[in-house]
Amino acid sequence: MDYLQLAIFLGIGLFSGFMAGMFGIGGGSIKIPLLFMAGLPLLTAYGVNLAAIPFSSAIGSYTQRKNIDWKYIKWGLWGALIGSVLAAFLTGLIDELILGIIFVFAAI
Repeated sequence: MDYLQLAIFLGIGLFSGFMAGMFGIGGGSIKIPLLFMAGLPLLTAYGVNLAAIPFSSAIGSYTQRKNIDWKYIKWGLWGALIGSVLAAFLTGLIDELILGIIFVFAAI
């Protein structure tokens, strides 16, 4: 990987992280298409996004800890955990074109 690609991926991470942190939008809705346009295969872009989620979520939770109503966390946490595990396994089984179509409809 050359320095230009590293700079592009760093820029994508900074931009999508900033947008997610500032506006609360899912970083993946920005990161996945940009990584794909930068030349990563779609499944690799999904994988990079999934690998970054725990870190961005932990930082967001820490900085917003005063605004979190902790009694609701257990419900959201279980739903997110089950949904993430199911989606991660299904992503590997679904054709990339179908994944792209699903992503476009979900983003709209």
